[in-house]
Amino acid sequence: MSVAARNTFVCRVEPSDEGEYLCQAKNPAGSIETSARLRVHAAPSFVKTPSDVSIESGGTAMFECEAEGQPLPASFWSREGQQDLLFPGHTSLDGRVKVSLDGKLTIKDVRPADEGNYVCAAMNAAGSSLTKAALKVDSKS
Repeated sequence: MSVAARNTFVCRVEPSDEGEYLCQAKNPAGSIETSARLRVHAAPSFVKTPSDVSIESGGTAMFECEAEGQPLPASFWSREGQQDLLFPGHTSLDGRVKVSLDGKLTIKDVRPADEGNYVCAAMNAAGSSLTKAALKVDSKS
């Protein structure tokens, strides 16, 4: 932090710099003070990233994804090339595809048509981030 020409600068801001800052001015006639709140935003970054899965047809595939940031990012899943967004709490009509409240994507009774890349996205006011993993379906022998 540096103070120059009646200004205060916080260089290389970090989340630990967030808080209330107080400015006081004094002279022989008296004093005055005011405060300002510094809020630090941090773009999402992944704490857990999904791994590629290779599974037999009929099995259950699971992908984990967890992001952090400030403010806490919203996360969702999508299948590459499709527009459907799968938010935490989502369950498909047939019950095969589910996203848990902690962001885990589960695909039950996996079929060859499920093969492809699955994208986990996280976004907040400071930015967005993507990570993906592949699902490969092996046919039963």
